[in-house]
Formats: sequence, C-alpha cells, structure tokens
Amino acid sequence: MTNCYEVQFFVFAYVLEVNGEAKLAALPEESSGWYNKERFVSKEFMVVSAHPLATKAGYDIINMGGNAIDAMIAVQLVLNLVEPQSSGIGGGAFLLYYDSYSQRLTSYDGRETAPRRATETLFYNKTTSQPKSFTEALVGGSSVGVPGILDRLPQDKRIENELPNNVSFGAFNDFQPSEYQPTPRAMHLFAEACKLAFADRNRYLAEMDLNWDLLLDSDYLTTRASLIKDISMGQAPAGSFSRDQLLVNKSESGDQPPHEFPCTSHISIVDRDGNAISLTTSIEHEFGSSIMVEGFLLNNQLTDFNFIYYDDNTQCSFANKVRPNKRPRSSMSPTLIFKKYNDNNNRSQLVMSIGAAGGPLIPMVLGKSIIATLNWGISLQDSFNMVNFGSDNRFGLSAVEIGHLNQTFLTQLEQQFGQKIFQFGSPTGMQGFTYDTKSKTYIGASDPRKEGSAMGD
Repeated sequence: MTNCYEVQFFVFAYVLEVNGEAKLAALPEESSGWYNKERFVSKEFMVVSAHPLATKAGYDIINMGGNAIDAMIAVQLVLNLVEPQSSGIGGGAFLLYYDSYSQRLTSYDGRETAPRRATETLFYNKTTSQPKSFTEALVGGSSVGVPGILDRLPQDKRIENELPNNVSFGAFNDFQPSEYQPTPRAMHLFAEACKLAFADRNRYLAEMDLNWDLLLDSDYLTTRASLIKDISMGQAPAGSFSRDQLLVNKSESGDQPPHEFPCTSHISIVDRDGNAISLTTSIEHEFGSSIMVEGFLLNNQLTDFNFIYYDDNTQCSFANKVRPNKRPRSSMSPTLIFKKYNDNNNRSQLVMSIGAAGGPLIPMVLGKSIIATLNWGISLQDSFNMVNFGSDNRFGLSAVEIGHLNQTFLTQLEQQFGQKIFQFGSPTGMQGFTYDTKSKTYIGASDPRKEGSAMGD
C-alpha cells in the first residue's frame, strides 16, 4: 500500500520532495555546547515544549484528566513565566487543533493586529518624514500589536485545576551532533526550492484579498519547480501574474522583506483521546516591546510590517504595509501531518505534530525535518539534530548552520552547485512528535539548540 501524507500548514510554503536523495552521508565535523537529548517514547499521550517546567505542567494537567487544549493553556502560561523573552499572553499565536472524535481540523488565528487608527506611516519619523530604524521603532507603544492569544484561541475548554507546583528542571549533558547529514546535492535542491517559496512569499503574502488559487495551482508549481537546476539560480524571481489575475479588490504587491526575529516558542501535544494541537506562539523580538503590563510583556509584532509602504520601482504598495486591524506577515508554521489510507473509508491517521521558533528560518527548518523524517526515514529527533540549511532568497545566498560542515563540504556546494554560502548561528526551537503506526507509540523530539523537553505516559 502506498503511503500518502496530508500536511496541514498554517501558512503557505513550497515543499520539495528530493527524489533519490535518501542516502545520508556521515557528518563532516562535530559541534559542541548543545543539550544532549534522546527521543522520548510514550503510549498514551505526549507533551513537547521549549522548557521542561512548561512541559511538566502540561503533562500534569493531562494526568489530572485534562485534554490537549487544557494542557496547551497550562504550557503557555508557564512559558509566560519561564520564557518571557519568547512568548506570553501579551503576544499572539497560530494554532492547529485536531479533534479525534469528529476527525475535524480547525485553525485559530491568534496573531496580533494593528490598532484601528494605525496608518501606513506608523514607522515614519515625524520630523524627517523618513522610515525609522528598527531600533527606533522597537521600544515603545508604536510597535505593540493588539494581543490575540487570549482572545482568539479556543474558549470552550478551560482548566479546572490549579497548576501543580512540584515541578523540576531536567538535567542535560553536552550534546554530540547526529551522525546523519544530507548530501550536498540534497542541500542544493532544498535551498533552491526555498528561494522560490520566499520569492513569492515576500512579494504576495500578507494581502488577504489575494487570489490564492493561482499560487497553489499545480501547473504553476510545476513551472516554478522547473527553474531548479544543477547550478544555483542565485536570487529567485517571484512568479508573475497580471493584476486582474492576482487580486480580487486590491492592487498591492512588492517584495521588501520585513524584520523578523527568532524569539518564538512552539508547543505540540496529543492527549489520551487522540486530540492534538500544534501551537506556535511569539512576542516577536527578545522581550517584545520591552513594555511590561501587570506582570507580562507586550509584543512588538507590528515591526513585522514593512516600514516603507510604497515601492517606487513597481509603482505598487507593499502587500505587507501597515493597515488598520491588519495582521503583519509571519513565518510561524504550526504543522500537523496525517497519513491517508487508500481504502473506501477515507481514513487518516495523525503521524506528526511539529513547529519551530526561528523567525524567517521556520519554514526552512521545518521543511528540512519533515523531508528527513518522512522521505529519508530517520527519526524526528535526528532530523532536529541535523545541520539547518536553506535560503530566504535574500541576495541569492544560501544559509548553512555554522560549525557542522567542513570546508571541503562547503567548497563542493559553492563550486559544483554554484551556491553562495552564508554561515549563521541557528537559534531555532523545533518541537514535535511522531506517531509510529506499527508500535502504536508517540515519539517526542525537542531541538538540542534549546532546553525544551518531551514527556508522556
């Protein structure tokens, strides 16, 4: 029986299936300074988050009789305390919720919005009439979006028990990186696919009146994929459409990348009944806007808008410009993946919940781990341990996590495939679990770059 996987992303991204690249080469060199983590296996339920205290809170809530939503709320409230630099009730979130009884998948948009009196010149200096620098725009009330996490997330399920106080930190040792490593060709193909995805994302995403069917059309995707060759394309162009094709009511496009930072957190949970969540939550920059209200920090999410609202070259407004009650563009991508059975019952089985921190890196690192797990057959934990790589299409560069690849490997990427390599530190925070249909077990995984953990029974 052929396995088919149905991937539920909150935001649109291309995913390249790298045929014939299942062979994994040995890791060229090792890194140090990571948390040593092993996969966590459980039979009944699983909680994974970016902090052991938060994970333990969710674990205890389920053991008290709570469900996945109850546990998620507990985890988020504890993260508000122990990881205030990354998320909290002063920020926003995207949630995917799967109800196992009805087999219904629901998405919740709990991201922050611009105030109703916000204008496209929100981040312009009133004296100079020029856009502010990011530092000028960051601190203070102008950067704060209306928090959405408490208002928009599910309201029909509440915690009836107090959070337990008998929780403790887990102990971790130094991490030794995984032996698994994709081949240079696989890295090249994946980076090229990322460039095409980000080219369209930066030009078109954030305008909700867009005709999305054009970007999801199979012929269009085939045409875009045909641009991937054995030599790097450099900076990828965005797809081209006529204005009548593209927009329902608006005339906005433009591809200026916004400011995005990796100060985010992710939670993946499945309860004893099979209800599951994938929640990515953020206050944007480290400690958000630096404004604290009643014990929690307010976000600076509005700096994810483009500061410049008009593109003189294309004679169009930027799709991601500030508008009243609008949500800025986001890379957050909570994901649930289902295995579809080829039978008459239209059955499907949840096989993965995954998400990450990392700002614009999020679609890249999630794509890497999904392909490595589903196509290459390695564990989710080993896919997290692998080098992070890809491209957000800026200046045609391809990003490779520093400290993982030796110079010979990098030289091959540059000389054989024409890649221009930028090495970077990777502050990602991937969290997730898979479900093994043979052993009927959940297998939790947490990014070794952060102190997160997985727990279950």
